[in-house]
Amino acid sequence: MKIRVRVNYLPLKKEVSWRFMMKTKHSDILAYIVDDEVEMLKLYEETLTESFNIKTFDHGRDALAAINNHAPDILITDLSMPEIDGIKLIDEVRRSHKNLPIIVVSGYGEQNDMLHLMSLEKIEFLSKPFKLEELTDQTRKLIAAKEETNITPLKVWKSSCGMSIRFNKEGLSNKELQNKLESQLKSLQKIETADFLFDFNRVQDIHPSNVALLKHFFSKLETQDQNYNISCPNEELQQVLRSASSRKSAILQGI
Repeated sequence: MKIRVRVNYLPLKKEVSWRFMMKTKHSDILAYIVDDEVEMLKLYEETLTESFNIKTFDHGRDALAAINNHAPDILITDLSMPEIDGIKLIDEVRRSHKNLPIIVVSGYGEQNDMLHLMSLEKIEFLSKPFKLEELTDQTRKLIAAKEETNITPLKVWKSSCGMSIRFNKEGLSNKELQNKLESQLKSLQKIETADFLFDFNRVQDIHPSNVALLKHFFSKLETQDQNYNISCPNEELQQVLRSASSRKSAILQGI
């Protein structure tokens, strides 16, 4: 049996919200907002632009394409929408952006849908009508939580033979860390050392986009005639690394 919770709609008080917005600046936060009601999107644009860098979408399909091209800092989506509703959108987003904070906005919700969303992490809920202060507070809380649980793809330290690089368990499987991984790999290229030892012992899976980054990185090292070895006990992962490195002999069973 499906249970619906109805909420009467009230207009947002923009004059109160503007005063609050002038006190709190979040212009460095990129927020994607999805709602099939054009008037609601206009209201978001009129009242939130001063506090967020926002992009609005009236269809879940367009929002999903934009997220896959460039992920925002936070996603704010309505729950009830035609074709791709909030549930389908969130499920698709979670496939490749596991740590993206999401705020779900809805005037009503089916019990099964709400239970499903509540089982996911980094999701908050707002019921219509709501004050814009509530939205900014929810956004601030989710962004702060994301920063606290920030994962570094790799760690570097000096060893007797050169530099040791240990890849973290979740650092290569998560597409969201692609930019951070690319930045760290570029920094490694500038280090002058006798040898590199890349430790993949904690890694269980590598996202395809990160495989491409590793392939480019190893190619750069080989162009520079840089010595390196790869420690990886996982046989399936060894096959992936062999596709990224032309130095097959450099891949060891594990150290």
